[in-house]
Amino acid sequence: MEVKFSDIPGFMENLKNNNPERYEKIMKTKKNGVSMKKNLSSYPEVMTMHEVCEVTGLKDTTIRDLVQNGIIPGRKDGRVYRFLRSAIETFCDCYWN
Repeated sequence: MEVKFSDIPGFMENLKNNNPERYEKIMKTKKNGVSMKKNLSSYPEVMTMHEVCEVTGLKDTTIRDLVQNGIIPGRKDGRVYRFLRSAIETFCDCYWN
């Protein structure tokens, strides 16, 4: 799947217009200086939803929205999502900087 990190601003604008409460929570997380520079080397190559939420500071519903909109590459394996650590590192570098 192609990573479309350039779509993050559009996704956030859409979220701001359609779900302002969730948008504000995300922006509050960002403004509070959640460090996205965590050393991800301690995480496995294939990460779970819980691990991605821990690293990004975002809720699972937001991560699911990002996956469904093609912004974060992820794969649903049965009932659980899986993410490549390298994709999450790239997402954090693009989004939080």
